[in-house]
Amino acid sequence: FDVMSHSHKFADVTTDDGAKAFNESLLVAPMPEQEAELSTPLTIEIIDAVVRKETFLNVGDGIGTKEHVEYIIKLTRGLELKTLGKRYSELQAFHQLLLEHRLIDRTRAPPFPEKHTFRD
Repeated sequence: FDVMSHSHKFADVTTDDGAKAFNESLLVAPMPEQEAELSTPLTIEIIDAVVRKETFLNVGDGIGTKEHVEYIIKLTRGLELKTLGKRYSELQAFHQLLLEHRLIDRTRAPPFPEKHTFRD
């Protein structure tokens, strides 16, 4: 199963604007018909990690490259499935956002791992 070969199906959440809209949609107060769906647990799973390379120009140094890891996240709630890519810092902020809005249970959720844990 290659997640990236299916990425076009999830453009609504894998683009910056789509991911932002998806994150914001989690914070909207639910409509009455959505109450039953919200009682269904939200499941979050890291399904892949992709190394992204960026080329940049440094004045005096020439062209260089930087790398970062993007984690591909699968979110499911009932029959709804979304995937999105996040860097570690974004993933950590997303986790904090979910905790603050009580979309995940602090007592049942594992602590957020340190950055080096993801690299091992």
